[in-house]
Amino acid sequence: MTPHTATVLGTLDTSAEEGLARINCYQLHDDGADDGDGLYCYWMTPGDTYGVVHDGGTWTVAGGVWTEVGHTYRLVDDGGPMESLPTRLGPLPLDPGRGYQLQVDEAGDWLVWRLG
Repeated sequence: MTPHTATVLGTLDTSAEEGLARINCYQLHDDGADDGDGLYCYWMTPGDTYGVVHDGGTWTVAGGVWTEVGHTYRLVDDGGPMESLPTRLGPLPLDPGRGYQLQVDEAGDWLVWRLG
């Protein structure tokens, strides 16, 4: 369900593999990973809604059935922090003072919603 104060900003530039999607050019980093580097390329599950907020340092992601309590998940670009999301129409700059949602629509496209 999408909040009444949400605005669709665009369609993410994504790829899919084995039922999972990724935001092209970005990875998800799990700060609490016990093994490996904690980087995930394909992590978005259709049917789940993800919240994206700035924690004062980087953009973090919450939501999804696979996330673990106590872990912080950060969007990274080539291992560094990101400032925009790629959409089909070009980069979408993010405002650290706003929250965002990512969710798939009926056509299978991942939409970016600005909250508030």
